[in-house]
Amino acid sequence: MNIYSESTFLNHLRFRMNMRTIKQMLPLMLAAVLSVILISCSDASSDNESSMQQELDKLLAERDAADARIAELQRILRVEDEAGQVKAVPVRMTTLEPLQFEHYIEIQGTVESERNALVSPRQAGVVTKLFVREGDRVAQGAILAQLDDNLFRRQLEESQTQLEFAKTIFERRQRVWEQKVGSEFEYLKAKNDVETLERRISTINQQIDDMQIRAPFAGIVDDVIPKVGEAVQPGVGAFRVVSNKRLKVAVEVSESYRANIKRGDKVKVIFPNLGIDTIKARIAAISESIDAVNRSFTVFVNIPASQSDIRPNMLCTVMLNDVTKEDILVAPVNTVQRFNNEQFVYVVAQDSEGLVARRRVVETGLTYRSQIEIVKGLEPGDQLVTVGFQDLADGKPVLPQ
Repeated sequence: MNIYSESTFLNHLRFRMNMRTIKQMLPLMLAAVLSVILISCSDASSDNESSMQQELDKLLAERDAADARIAELQRILRVEDEAGQVKAVPVRMTTLEPLQFEHYIEIQGTVESERNALVSPRQAGVVTKLFVREGDRVAQGAILAQLDDNLFRRQLEESQTQLEFAKTIFERRQRVWEQKVGSEFEYLKAKNDVETLERRISTINQQIDDMQIRAPFAGIVDDVIPKVGEAVQPGVGAFRVVSNKRLKVAVEVSESYRANIKRGDKVKVIFPNLGIDTIKARIAAISESIDAVNRSFTVFVNIPASQSDIRPNMLCTVMLNDVTKEDILVAPVNTVQRFNNEQFVYVVAQDSEGLVARRRVVETGLTYRSQIEIVKGLEPGDQLVTVGFQDLADGKPVLPQ
C-alpha cells in the first residue's frame, strides 16, 4: 500500500514539473511565432518596394526617350547658332526641266536559235561510220554518218547490167525501125525498157544518197546520239546541229501589258553572266494568242549577228519599253517624302530674308529605277532639293552648296 502510494506520488510530481516547464517555454514559443510572422511581412514589403522601383525606372527611361525625341524634333524644326539666330541648312538642288520619260519592265528571257535541228536519217539502216564528234563545226550538206547501203549498191549493179542489155536491144530495134522494116511495137517496147531502167537507177542512187546523214545547214554539232553498229530510223534524232547565227530572245510577258507593247518597240537585252554591254534592239514579233495556262504572250527579239559569244538556251534580262512620255518632270524617288497619306518635296525659293525651303505637295505617276514621274505640284524651273531635305521644314533658311 505504501509502494503504490509512493508511485502515485512520483507520477504526480513528474506531471507538475512538466506543466511548469511548458509554462516556462510558452513565452519563448510565442516569441518564435511572432518572429516568423514579422519576417514574412518584411519579405512581402520588400517585394512590393522592388516592383515599385522597377516601375519607376521604366517611367524614367520613357521620359528620357521622350526628352531626346523632343530635342531632335526641335533641332530639325529650328536650328540656332550661339547668338540665337536661325542657322541655314546646307542643301544641294537641281533645276527641273521637261524631258523624255521611259518606263521599262524587266523580264527574264531565253535565247533561241532559228537553226537548231535534231537531224534524223531519211532511210532506216545501221550506222557503219561516224564522221563528226560533239563540238565539230560543219558546213551545209556535210556528211555526219554513213549507213549500210550494200543492198542498194547490189541493186544498182544489177540495174546497170540490165540497162546495158536494154540499150543494145533498143539500138537494134531503132535501126530496123528507121529502115521501115521492124515492128513499131518492138521498137517502142525496147525504148520503154531503157527509160524504165534509167529511172530505176536514178531511184537507187537517191536511196544510196539517203543512206548518208547530212548537216541541213552550217553550224556546230551539239550532240551525237548513235554509235557505230546501232540502227537508226527516220523520225528519230541522231545528231543535233546548232547554228549561232540568227539567234533570237523569247520572253513570256503577262497579258496585262499586251495593250502597251507593240512590234518595233525599243528593247534592252543584258547578259549578266557574259559581261556583255546592254544590247539595244527592237521587238521583232509578238505572238497573237494568249497562253491559257500562265496568261502570257511571247515577245521575240532578234540578236545582232556580231554577238558571237551568245549561245542558244542562255538566260538574259530583257527590258521592254512599255511607256514613253514626252515633256515630263521627273524627280529622284528618295526626294519624295510621305506624311499622313500626302506626298511632298522641298524646293528652294527666294523671300525677303533670302533663300528658304518651301514644302510642295505633289502627285506622282510611274516609277522607274531611281526616277519618279511628277504629275502635279511642280513647274519647270523649280529648284528641287536633292540633298539635305531631311533636315528641312517649310520656311527654313537654306544654304546652297
